[in-house]
Amino acid sequence: MPRLPASVLVVEGADDREVIYQLCNAHGLDNRSLFTVEPADGVDELLQRAAIVPSAPTVGYVLDADGDPAARWFALRQKLLPNYPDLPEAPVPGGLIIARHVGGPSRLGVWLMPDNRLPGMMEDFLLTLAPPDDVLVPAAKQALTTLPERRFSEAHHTKALLATWLAWQEEPGARPGLAITRHILRPDHPEAARFISWLKELFAPGAP
Repeated sequence: MPRLPASVLVVEGADDREVIYQLCNAHGLDNRSLFTVEPADGVDELLQRAAIVPSAPTVGYVLDADGDPAARWFALRQKLLPNYPDLPEAPVPGGLIIARHVGGPSRLGVWLMPDNRLPGMMEDFLLTLAPPDDVLVPAAKQALTTLPERRFSEAHHTKALLATWLAWQEEPGARPGLAITRHILRPDHPEAARFISWLKELFAPGAP
């Protein structure tokens, strides 16, 4: 009997893949038996892949809202509409899931970082996992305002903020996925739990 194609979660890059792996590990979700995480080479490649008819039984997309969630959703929706004509016109607060129809395309899920509502990116989501009373978070914000020269774009401000804060930890400069493993970023935060709940519902519906 031929094996069915594996379910797939497509993300923007390798760091995103590692973050999702470590969140799944922290929450006891055996993602490797449920789906593979495939990094694209940025959002443009992810959008190109979204236009292809999927062969996997379930396919999900995790991408950044960036500065304009409505525009990012519109761009993705235009790619998906030929295969998923029932797509809503706006992001779903708890993450989109469309059940597979008989004879139709794969079961579909979409999560727009950070929370399907606000502008931002994966780094905004990750910063919510920082301890709320950590004095180095406001200190990092202040440090970025006092730079003699800013060499990163405004769109990458949160990336710079997260990298600065991680550089000041006991083991400086850990990648975000490793920071979750070491609980520098808290995988038990409610925002992380919401994201994991979406993954479970998408790839293991009905599972506890």
